[in-house]
Amino acid sequence: EKRLREAELRAEMEAKQQRVEERLEMGRKYAAALAQKETLQATNAELQRRLAAYLAGKKGEEGPQSTQEEGGDHSAVDLDQRYFTGLRQVAENRTELERVQLNYDQVALDMKTRLEQKQEKVRELK
Repeated sequence: EKRLREAELRAEMEAKQQRVEERLEMGRKYAAALAQKETLQATNAELQRRLAAYLAGKKGEEGPQSTQEEGGDHSAVDLDQRYFTGLRQVAENRTELERVQLNYDQVALDMKTRLEQKQEKVRELK
């Protein structure tokens, strides 16, 4: 009986240690995902600023030219095309952000499921 009790205690300690390690791993992965999210958001903001500056610069450059040129309509079409290109890029960036967020959510859910399964297994062993 003493050996049986020692084996049970050892199994409990190993299970606790494993839970602690899993929680630490989950915390590290969560921190990494948050860091990646912050990096992507900062990159997105920087790209939006650069796009706005680019479009503003192009608008400023083409403003006086369009009144002097015979094809003023052509310049407006060009601006519209650039604007829609910029909008498409913003939409693509948002889609990429959503994809990354979905991936993050799936990883978190998978880890939570694994944790619950292991906790259930530990309860069964008790």
